[in-house]
Amino acid sequence: MDKRFEELGLDPQRHVIVQHRMKRAIHYSNILRWRPPDPQGMSGGGMFAWDKALPEMSALRQPKLVAILTEYHQHKNVFIGTRLSAHLMAIHKNDPTLPIAPVRSTK
Repeated sequence: MDKRFEELGLDPQRHVIVQHRMKRAIHYSNILRWRPPDPQGMSGGGMFAWDKALPEMSALRQPKLVAILTEYHQHKNVFIGTRLSAHLMAIHKNDPTLPIAPVRSTK
């Protein structure tokens, strides 16, 4: 397990950590370096799982939404997101009549 989970007080069953270095970012469509927008205000946006074969162009297909971005820790170079399963469990707990199937871990 990544030590940053413990250092930041996060649960890997409920959270996602994505390493992100602003100065080393590349644009997904052409794999060229670029300066992405400042993460300030990105909270609530989607976090997507890309194919591990990137940067191979054949790996550029529709990524899967896996979490909702909640914060950016510049000192650790990481984005933190809450897994969709945690959101769905909370919604289902609040209203069990909603047609939400129990979420299973994909690990």
